[in-house]
Amino acid sequence: MKPLLGLSIFPQLSFLNTCLSLFEQEKVEVLEWSFDHCHYENRPEWFNLLLKDYSEAGRLLAHGVHYSAFTAQMNELHDEWLALWEQEQQQLKYVHVSEHIGYKSQLKQNSGFPLPLDYHLVDVQDFQQQVVALQSASKIPLGFEILALSLSYQQVVEQAKFVTGLCQKFNTFIVLDLHNLYCQAFNFNLEIDALIALYPIEYIREIHISGGSFSYSDLADKQVRRDTHDGAIPKALFKVLQDWLPRFKHCQYIIFEQLPESLKTTQAQQQFISDYDQLMRVRDQFSVEALEQPNKLLHVENRSLPPHELFNDRETLFEEQYLLANALMQVKTPQDLQVMTFKYFNHQDWSLAMIETAIKLSQRWNVNSE
Repeated sequence: MKPLLGLSIFPQLSFLNTCLSLFEQEKVEVLEWSFDHCHYENRPEWFNLLLKDYSEAGRLLAHGVHYSAFTAQMNELHDEWLALWEQEQQQLKYVHVSEHIGYKSQLKQNSGFPLPLDYHLVDVQDFQQQVVALQSASKIPLGFEILALSLSYQQVVEQAKFVTGLCQKFNTFIVLDLHNLYCQAFNFNLEIDALIALYPIEYIREIHISGGSFSYSDLADKQVRRDTHDGAIPKALFKVLQDWLPRFKHCQYIIFEQLPESLKTTQAQQQFISDYDQLMRVRDQFSVEALEQPNKLLHVENRSLPPHELFNDRETLFEEQYLLANALMQVKTPQDLQVMTFKYFNHQDWSLAMIETAIKLSQRWNVNSE
């Protein structure tokens, strides 16, 4: 069985027009929808009908951005998100749901972006309540996507160990984003093949692939690769996919991601179609093992929270997560952040170029929570 190839879908007509020929030729085999960006009742009617078609065919994947499973404490935003997710499942039938590793950079609904932890200072067990609450609200398997943003080499390596622990402890799967790994490889001068090899391939159920952009770090006098979803897929990633896909024995889906606002020119639209067709050519070379229920993922909607002890300083981690998030919005230089005091972040060992990147991202995309 070949993995299904599809798109991360958006409700803009401009996006639909760009990929219309792919739908007409029945090349879009699966859709992934980031449902927490827009409530069902606020979406265009044509878009809900499109989602319904794929839902009824068993070809619709759910992807979240704002649940923030690795915030140290459950809070009202988790409750609001879970309520939204339950409403979404009443409208559409999804095959599985995925979220991001990390925690949200703003304690505010529909704002912020995922920030990494220093994973070796925490344990997956510390976030049991958040993960199991998400599993219990879902009637389908749960997976987590790796992050592109890493602030240190240690975070790159420890993220893989953390994700492995999640899979083993909570029976989740991995969304392996190849462009996220491409960013990590570029930013820390690593080999992407070596990074992929850090992950347990038997848990990889879905692949994301996209393009991005470079920004320049004045402080480090170097370029930084960012996962901005607004450019062509790097040619090297087609080769990576070709090399690794036969080894991903349980991979069922490949999702191409690109933002609608990056598709305004004829050249960009043509490149989008060309990239998709190239992905299909690579995919068509290989078949992988088919699993009806990968990794023995179970329905856990009736599962109760087992007794457990969270780490003693959960409150401190929670405070530090949002102290750091707010600092990224306010500081002027990475050095301003490095003089701060933290217990759960090795911020003095972080790359200045990557701190600078996190500051730029935060000050561009976050909404002030005051």
